[in-house]
Amino acid sequence: MSDKLPDFLVLEQALERINADHTASEAQGMACGMLAVQRETRLVQWLKQVLPSAADAQDVYVQEAAKMLTQLFEHAKNSLNSNELAFEMLLPPEEFDLDERVYCLQQWCQGVAFGVAASGLKTLTDLKPTAKEWFEDMVKIGASGEMDVTDEDESEAAFEELKSFLSVGILMFNEENQPIVGKPHQAQDTLH
Repeated sequence: MSDKLPDFLVLEQALERINADHTASEAQGMACGMLAVQRETRLVQWLKQVLPSAADAQDVYVQEAAKMLTQLFEHAKNSLNSNELAFEMLLPPEEFDLDERVYCLQQWCQGVAFGVAASGLKTLTDLKPTAKEWFEDMVKIGASGEMDVTDEDESEAAFEELKSFLSVGILMFNEENQPIVGKPHQAQDTLH
């Protein structure tokens, strides 16, 4: 399985074909939210949240979407737990209107909130202060409504700042909840 992030437009269209309730950005946010609280979250647990309950596993469109969603989940899992500390959000490309990119950024935030709730976190008081503060800010961004784009350059800069805040923040949120430890040394089988 490739560790590459799926193409936004291709995944978005695949989700539309199967009448999924979630956008591509929201699906990635859900994976991040679930994994940041429970690293052991299994793909099948997340897919149950993303794919429509009436989805027929034999349907070619469902199989297509499930394949890309699997790639998305693996990318999120690997990115959150990598020592490289780099995270790429699944958002529309820059050619899209800023309004549409902001909407998808907000969908990503709503997905994270949904994923955190689906992971079983009972209350925000269970979070460390830094993680709780970021999470509350992220929820506000997800619920903030439309962005004023009268000054396009200023709006674009504000969007990039939000994107950076969220990308770095999800890594911090994950680390606060589940500190990354070095890979365990695996003994190699040897023949004597």
